[in-house]
Amino acid sequence: MIPQDLLIVASKTTTLLCGGFVASLAYRAYLRTHSPALRALAYGLAFVTLGTVIAGALHQLVGVTIETGVAVQSAFTAVGFLVLAYSLYARTPDREPDRTAAGGDGVGR
Repeated sequence: MIPQDLLIVASKTTTLLCGGFVASLAYRAYLRTHSPALRALAYGLAFVTLGTVIAGALHQLVGVTIETGVAVQSAFTAVGFLVLAYSLYARTPDREPDRTAAGGDGVGR
């Protein structure tokens, strides 16, 4: 394996591990809160991570050119960032504020 390929494999593996970890944390937060914004955040992060892994696999396993791999990764990244941008604008259901979190006594006024 040439040094350039080794660097690509190492960076794709790191991206898979870190991106997968952060996406799973976001998804677990969604499961706790049922917030559409957190669900979109998890999907966006997963999409960016998946694109990186697919592009690397296409290059290493299928033998496509590096340019094709970059094009695939760029497409996944663009869609993933669109989903991430949506997550910033997604509305969450209005909830009654937690009065105990602000240091109150928990008694309604």
